[in-house]
Formats: sequence, structure tokens, C-alpha cells
Amino acid sequence: MPSIEVKGLDEVIKGMEEFGKQGRFALALGMTNTAMVVEAAEINEIGRVFDRPTRYTLNSLYVKPATKTRLQSVVKIKDFSSKAVPPSKYLYAQVHGGARSYKRFEVLLQNIGILPKGMYLVPGYDARLNQYGNITRAMIQKILSDLGAQFDNRQNSWGSEGKYFVDNSSGKFHIYQHVGGDLKSIMFGVRNTNYKKRFDFYGVGMGIANKHLVKEIDKALIVALDTAWK
Repeated sequence: MPSIEVKGLDEVIKGMEEFGKQGRFALALGMTNTAMVVEAAEINEIGRVFDRPTRYTLNSLYVKPATKTRLQSVVKIKDFSSKAVPPSKYLYAQVHGGARSYKRFEVLLQNIGILPKGMYLVPGYDARLNQYGNITRAMIQKILSDLGAQFDNRQNSWGSEGKYFVDNSSGKFHIYQHVGGDLKSIMFGVRNTNYKKRFDFYGVGMGIANKHLVKEIDKALIVALDTAWK
């Protein structure tokens, strides 16, 4: 990911050389504190530009602190997760524009040859959505089980009541559900998922960093010198 350049930073770093170790401590502390301010501003921006973002998305950033030997503090979108799709997978398109990455359940359906490559799934008219406007996790798990797409075959239900099924007879991809005598539209496939740039991650970060970094380093220097004198 591109870095953010702060105006006048080189001069500030050079001016700190006369303070030796305490100067490098102040630089590292000031950079880290600024990164935390940037992180808070980015989270606020997520809440502003997205409709009801999940807690997972609001917690999608992390700060890598600066040290005296590595004078660089980083705010990044997480590209790791042990339980779900990493935030970078779906936020990248919102930052840079373009197509989103496949979601985990889409990949599972592709792996067993049900969902065509290049196709993405969106909620149908009868899909049960949570407070964030997304299909519930319980419904997705039931769809995967009914379609035999669970990684663990023991989790596949193969014909339970209210079974979900795929219909692409009309040339369009649909996932339906039989409920009593009704046929409910749960999901359908689309090929165009291009997003416009929506989350100004770099613009927000650069604005905050340029506004706060020098002041945060100055405050950190006072702390560093005060600590050295005690």
C-alpha cells in the first residue's frame, strides 16, 4: 500500500538529532500517537460513507507502532482473519475502485461447480437480512449445507425441509427456497460488481497526519526530556 508523506517531516527528524536517544524516542512516540489519531479518523470515515457498517468492518484497521530503530508507524487495513474474509478483501475495491473479491461462500459454491466463474451473488427479494443489510450467517450456512458445498461433508444436509436449490434454466442464476407451497427468491447471480472509489483511506490519512504529526512529536519530546531528567 502506498505510504503517506508528511510535509516538513525530514526537517523535524534532522532537528531531533541533537537530542540523541531521547530525540529518536520522541519521534517514535509522536509517530505512533499520530497513527492512532489517523486510525480513529479512518474508523469515523467508515461509519460516514458506509450504510450500517458491521463491528467487524469498524474494527478492520490496525496500527503498527514506530520504534527508535524503525521510525515509521503504519495504519493498515487488516489482511488476515482466522474466522472470516479479511477486511482488505472487500474494502480494497471501496478504496481503489473495481471489482470486489469473492466471498467465502461464493468460493465454496464455485469449488463444487455450482456457481459459474466470474459471477457474484446478491440478496434476492425474500432473503432474510440482518441489521446491517446482509444475508444472515445462519441462512448462508443452510444454503451451503443444502447445496452440498460445506468443506466438511458431515455438515451437508442433502434434502432437509425448506431445502434451498439452484435454478439456472432461464440462463440466469438463482437460489430459491421451497417453503410450504411457496417459492422464495433468496439470491441471484450478477457479473458486474465494479465499485467506484468510496472510502478515501489515503486522503483522510494524509490530511490527519499532516495536521497532527509535528505537534505530536513536539509533545512527545517534552515527555522524553522530562523522563530523561528524572
